[in-house]
Amino acid sequence: MSKQLQQFKLYWKRFGSYNQIRFVKSSMYFLVGMLGLILLSAFSQKLSMLDTGLAKWAQANASEKETSWFNTGVIYFVNEKQTPLFLIAFSFLIVLVGFDLLVLRLRFKTHKGKYLYILFGMLGFVAISTIEVQVLKSSFHRPRPKQTIEYHSPLDTDDKCKVPFQIGFRKYTGPNPCDYQLRSCPSGHTQGTATACFIMLWFAIFNYKFTKQYNSSVLNTIFNACMIFLAACLTVIFIPSVMIARISVFMHFFTDVFGGLCLTVLAAFVLPLFEPELTNESVLDDREKENSFHMNEVKSADTVQFAVVTDEPKLDSW
Repeated sequence: MSKQLQQFKLYWKRFGSYNQIRFVKSSMYFLVGMLGLILLSAFSQKLSMLDTGLAKWAQANASEKETSWFNTGVIYFVNEKQTPLFLIAFSFLIVLVGFDLLVLRLRFKTHKGKYLYILFGMLGFVAISTIEVQVLKSSFHRPRPKQTIEYHSPLDTDDKCKVPFQIGFRKYTGPNPCDYQLRSCPSGHTQGTATACFIMLWFAIFNYKFTKQYNSSVLNTIFNACMIFLAACLTVIFIPSVMIARISVFMHFFTDVFGGLCLTVLAAFVLPLFEPELTNESVLDDREKENSFHMNEVKSADTVQFAVVTDEPKLDSW
């Protein structure tokens, strides 16, 4: 009984210290995202100069063409095609898990907590960041640049329905003659793109930390390094691209897209908060489970073999 109590105390001490680390990491994401939102709100009047300056840049580049010259290639992809980004992120996770189970031969049953964390961590992150954006969009009712009198596209000559410019992170209460849906702040495209990229980068790093404790082969190291590099490249390319893209087609102001990014960082607190334990003690626990499983397999095989032998007819019985 005393041995079991001692083991429980050691486990609780280990679990408590690991929870503290998770809480600190989670708080950092939450505070950084919240700080960004507070600064956007506190300095919204000064940041409106940046909003209007970039809106005029978009007007200048769209004045001679049907669409902005900038809205091509990767920019057009992230501007118009949001669903493929999440399909890319989901496929990325399937490749990670598939490599672990099929190549490294890790058992899902032994490590199901870590793989369920990848699934539910992704779903929770997407849900929280999406809800944040939709609640704020419905609260601020900020007009998009294309809906404003001052900053709409030069090709749009219909001024009857346009509304006045509104600074960021302030509720619009002005006229709306054509009953526009005013949902510029914050940017849902930026939030969606940043969420997909963060999912790939976070779980690529997590998978490397997880698998290296069970398989330190060169193949595993190279695979995970390539996946982390790929996720980092996609993050560096897609997030700035979508921010510029949404401004270039008169869908958002700068404070909208930066607000969407801050909300994504804030929602990322859920990822470290529920991260499974990856300490040496937890690895030993999992290895004990693996060894127990393999011993049971051997025992089962021996039992079957013994049953076959005992079922053979004896010569004396003839």
